[in-house]
Amino acid sequence: MARSSPPNVFKAYAEQFQKDFSNFLSLRSKEIIPQGRMVLSFMARNNPNPSNEDYGWELIAKSLLDLVSEVIFFSL
Repeated sequence: MARSSPPNVFKAYAEQFQKDFSNFLSLRSKEIIPQGRMVLSFMARNNPNPSNEDYGWELIAKSLLDLVSEVIFFSL
């Protein structure tokens, strides 16, 4: 996708993501034990331009470090 992509391209990507993610969650739900948990992390960007090369790795790293610190805190 690029900034110049027509709206139907954005719509097609969004619809495909919804189908794929719903399928992913459905399949993972069959693998998790009762009362089990699943951790999902998502990459996000502040830049609305989908062709931008900034993939937000710093955000992922900070989120995972925050999660680990919470687990350590609650384990003490």
